[in-house]
Amino acid sequence: MQFRVYALYNRAKWVLALTFTFFIIQMATTLALLAEYQEVHVIAIKLGIWTNCVVTNFPTDVVGTWISMMGFEGILFFLALYKTVLHLLRLNHPWTRNGAVEVLVRDNILYFLMFVHPISVLLI
Repeated sequence: MQFRVYALYNRAKWVLALTFTFFIIQMATTLALLAEYQEVHVIAIKLGIWTNCVVTNFPTDVVGTWISMMGFEGILFFLALYKTVLHLLRLNHPWTRNGAVEVLVRDNILYFLMFVHPISVLLI
C-alpha cells in the first residue's frame, strides 16, 4: 500500500519519507506493546483433527496494537483519497479501466474498505 501511494504521488520523496516515518512509528508502537504481553493465558481446544488456541486473558492495552495499525492505514487512505478527489476533479470523461491512476485509485480505496474498515468495526 505504501508503494501504491508513492506511485500515486509520482514518486515524490516527501511521500516516501512520510509513509516510512509513520511505518517505523507504527512498528515501534506495536513491538513495544507486544513486548508487554507476558501475561496472556491461552488454552488449547481440540476440534476434530485441528487444535485451536483460545486466548482467555488479554492485557488491557491490547487494543493499542490495532489502533497504531489503523492510524498508519488511515494516513495511507487519506493520501490516496486526496489523490482520488484531485483525479476526479480533473477527469473530463467517464472513468475507464485503461489508466494506471484509475487502477491505483480504485485498488487503494477497495483495500481500505476491505481491510481496515472491518477491523475498525470489530474494535468498536
